[in-house]
Amino acid sequence: MSPQVTPGYHECPRCKSRNAYFAKRIVGQVANIIDLPQGVSNPAASVNIEKDVALCFECRERMNWVPEKIEYSEEEQRTRNKNSKKLWGIALLVLNAPLLFFGYQLYVEFDESPLYLLLGVFGIVYAIGMLIASSKK
Repeated sequence: MSPQVTPGYHECPRCKSRNAYFAKRIVGQVANIIDLPQGVSNPAASVNIEKDVALCFECRERMNWVPEKIEYSEEEQRTRNKNSKKLWGIALLVLNAPLLFFGYQLYVEFDESPLYLLLGVFGIVYAIGMLIASSKK
């Protein structure tokens, strides 16, 4: 079963209408002002930025964009969560393996603090726990 997709749309914040038309409006301004010892040079050297914006047909208010919504069924959501846990478990396993290896080297050969060794061990145990949790039904 595929997910339920509600497409995105423009909505008026004032009257909640979805009737829109597009018109060019000034949305910003870029100015090239240089502060010189004699004063500001050419203050009229600014450029207006015009874009097509959605306007409400009834009240002429600028409309907001509401993005699409994707809704999954319970079974699809469980499958997506399981795949996500499996992916994160593998990523943590790969990222914590060097930490465990180098933490062990620092602890044994250089008599450093066992902090990196413990972080590597806890990271690997957590990653294995995530992989086990993703393999369960």
